[in-house]
Amino acid sequence: MENKAEENLLNGKPKYKSVTLAESDVFFELDDENEFVVRTDYLKVKEQDRYKGLGTCEVENIINWAKENGAKEVIVESSRPTIFFCRKMGFDVLDQGSKYSTGIFTLS
Repeated sequence: MENKAEENLLNGKPKYKSVTLAESDVFFELDDENEFVVRTDYLKVKEQDRYKGLGTCEVENIINWAKENGAKEVIVESSRPTIFFCRKMGFDVLDQGSKYSTGIFTLS
């Protein structure tokens, strides 16, 4: 295997497990350059649990999980109201003209 991300993807693992009350859908995939990335198309904190740091904690854990498993970057697809949150978390936000935006966090 070339790297840990490739090994994990081919073996169908690891599976991300949320560590907070946030709901999320997080998975490995290959990007257009055949690099391994972690993508989340869904991250939600219930309204009554917002502003308690749960979303921040969840995103930090997703980033750490991605690093531990050899990903190049974390990609978040988000609705427009979460653009400021993504920026606060260090994501570069793209595609702001549509209903959804893409945030990219490059891992070092």
